[in-house]
Amino acid sequence: MTTPTLYEWAGGHDALRRLTEVFYDAVLEDPILAPVFAHMSENHREHVAIWLGEVFRGPSRYTDELGGTRRCWPTT
Repeated sequence: MTTPTLYEWAGGHDALRRLTEVFYDAVLEDPILAPVFAHMSENHREHVAIWLGEVFRGPSRYTDELGGTRRCWPTT
């Protein structure tokens, strides 16, 4: 038996997408944070959910579909 990943424990993509929705709904209601996120793209929430999934050891969709992230530190 293998130990579930954090991605699996969290409930997979659908759960992370719901988490992202709740988070950004709250952010956009906050008078201090709302201006910072006022111009995010319509795909931002989905991209964050996909990124979280990869960070939590789920599918590598962020890397495979969205090009991953640029590293700002040495890889060696």
